[in-house]
Amino acid sequence: MHYPKVVLEKSATEKDHTGVERAIVSADQRCSIGNLLKEAGVDLTIESEITTE
Repeated sequence: MHYPKVVLEKSATEKDHTGVERAIVSADQRCSIGNLLKEAGVDLTIESEITTE
């Protein structure tokens, strides 16, 4: 289980949020260790949290 937490500035736009969501998905897809674990049958899930401050 991965729990990425990202804090954006209050002025962040919907485009900023979307960009972060895409970056998290991309990081998951490109992670060498994660991909090896998935190939071995390990169920990896991501529960991300994107907030603003």
